[in-house]
Amino acid sequence: MQVYVVETSVTPAAGWSLSATPFATLVMGGTSTWNRHEITLSPMSGTRRLVFSWRNDASADNQPPAAIDNVIVTNMSVQYVTNITALPSSATIGTPLTLTGTVVPANAKNKTIVWSVQSAGTTGAVIIGNTLYVTSEGAAVVLATIIDGVAIGNNYEQGFFITVSNPLVPVTNIIDVPSAAVAGVPLALTGTVLPDNTTNRTINWSVNDAGATGATISGNILNTTGAGAVVVTATIVNGNATDADYTQNFTVNVGCNHNFYIDHRFSCRKIDPKFMRMQSH
Repeated sequence: MQVYVVETSVTPAAGWSLSATPFATLVMGGTSTWNRHEITLSPMSGTRRLVFSWRNDASADNQPPAAIDNVIVTNMSVQYVTNITALPSSATIGTPLTLTGTVVPANAKNKTIVWSVQSAGTTGAVIIGNTLYVTSEGAAVVLATIIDGVAIGNNYEQGFFITVSNPLVPVTNIIDVPSAAVAGVPLALTGTVLPDNTTNRTINWSVNDAGATGATISGNILNTTGAGAVVVTATIVNGNATDADYTQNFTVNVGCNHNFYIDHRFSCRKIDPKFMRMQSH
């Protein structure tokens, strides 16, 4: 026996063969006793007609006609989706994020979430299955969809923001900074930032204490006019953490050129050529 759900305009007669796909096929077992069967029909709108179809196929000697009695149709309450909670709100560059959420109510008929990128923004966001991949900082909008979540043929959709950040590796040290300079000779300030994989590595140089050197810095060039010691500061913006700079001081000893000497004011004075000739005898 086969059970069909058809439009009310369909009125089958004996000998008909319905082209529709049956909702259920019931095995009667060739018995003369009553058999109880339960069929769950998919939710649908409007009025429909239940059609029970069977035929004697002459496979046995005695085939009495079938009988149907006590057909009971019960309206089962279907719960539809009203919300999705516990959605992720942040992601990190380089770390795939598994997308999850809690469907409300818990007894909703359809609960399978399909994920898609509604707006990648600057993040380069892509989704494969339920995994989010991002390549840059920014904000992405992800769309959670539940097929037939509101009603048959009406999906439930909910968008949400995910903020993407870059994992910051802090600076621990700056090495290889020059420690000596010659007055009047520009010195390029350089340094090696540690560790090698630190996130922010650009060094900004400034004069912390010029002493008697008359030191000034333009870009990364140290200019001095006199001998002595100058303290320079190396600063890496956001080197410790977001909104926390890394700073480190270095002392550069400034001397005079080979044909100059340091006077009592720590100024470099050119040696008198006469004195140089006297010293050479």
